[in-house]
Amino acid sequence: IVLIWSTPVIKNQPWIWIIVLMTLITLTAFLVMRWRRSPHAIWPVWVWIGFLPVTLGCFFQPKSGLMIEPHWLIVASIGLFAGLSGLLLAAKQKIRRSYWFGAVTVVVVSLIATGWQYNRLWSNEEKYCLYWLKESPHMKRFLFYLADVYAKRGDYEQAKKIYLQALESSVLDHEVFNNLGLMALDEKDWTAAEDYFSKALKIHPQSPIILTNLGTVYWNQNKIPEAKRYFYSALSLNPYLIEPRLNLAEIFQKEDKFDEAIQLYQENDRIDPIHETNLFTWLDCLVRSNGKDVDALAERVLKFSRNAGNLTHAGSLLAQHQRFNLATRFFEKALKVDPDGKEAYLEAGKMLGNMNDFDGAIFIWKDGARRFPKDQQFNALIYQAEELKKGMQ
Repeated sequence: IVLIWSTPVIKNQPWIWIIVLMTLITLTAFLVMRWRRSPHAIWPVWVWIGFLPVTLGCFFQPKSGLMIEPHWLIVASIGLFAGLSGLLLAAKQKIRRSYWFGAVTVVVVSLIATGWQYNRLWSNEEKYCLYWLKESPHMKRFLFYLADVYAKRGDYEQAKKIYLQALESSVLDHEVFNNLGLMALDEKDWTAAEDYFSKALKIHPQSPIILTNLGTVYWNQNKIPEAKRYFYSALSLNPYLIEPRLNLAEIFQKEDKFDEAIQLYQENDRIDPIHETNLFTWLDCLVRSNGKDVDALAERVLKFSRNAGNLTHAGSLLAQHQRFNLATRFFEKALKVDPDGKEAYLEAGKMLGNMNDFDGAIFIWKDGARRFPKDQQFNALIYQAEELKKGMQ
């Protein structure tokens, strides 16, 4: 992540900063005049040209103070490094060789040490956020990013505390409430999730993401009419969103309204033809409704999917509906993608057992037992298959 360095507008002793600025301008003018017949004159000018847009950009959030993002300085840095190179080349002709090599060594070592220090700082988001909070403790935005780190880590209690500290009575507070709602949703605390998303929506009523999240809360509470209303509202604001249409399709599918569900899956497919969740849930709908396009869609899924879990689930569903050839191909693809996919061994063996191919089932379960010697499911299934095989002889 790239964050922003900021400082409150300076009110004390402004004359010091004015003197520093005038000194830099004077030094630049002196170098330009001194090098006016030399190509070196371009470098101090380059540095100042690079700083001009940065100077204007510092004021883009005046309420928070003067702000600089590090990557804004790339143009000025080119001039600085080129100018430094020019100075070293000029010094080579005027000082002792040993002194010159010493100066070059100091510059190179300093740059390497600085780069190493920044790489350590950027290697960890938590460390980076804490650094910026130390540099700019008044910036609530850094608290938001820090809370994100803890939320992704699953430390919800710490994340909640920091998110609440990040509130700053601004339009950006909807992001804080939305993330708090997502954590509550993950914890199945529907009341808290509804409260947080409602607060976020009050701040940003035109957010299709928040509308979708609020619809998901109502869906989980089995308040289907409310859920549908929010999903449709989200799509009215952004018809290219996949998730609300997926949710509506799943609702229709549970209501046995397969045609309406399939129409929504097809709309999603026109927007994103390789969206895995849409492809798998669409395939699920077609299989359960005995749709005519199962084979064609299954071929597409086999071509694009690299998710062993989804492939295994689809193989199990196809096997349950007596589509054994397709199911076999899904299990094979799942094991090719992830040879250590335990569920694929279990489910493939169950399919073969249901087809009375006990030798095949035993073979694949023994392979799974070798890979997962601590899991007793395989041995239990092998024993059952051997007993059933004996009973049929």
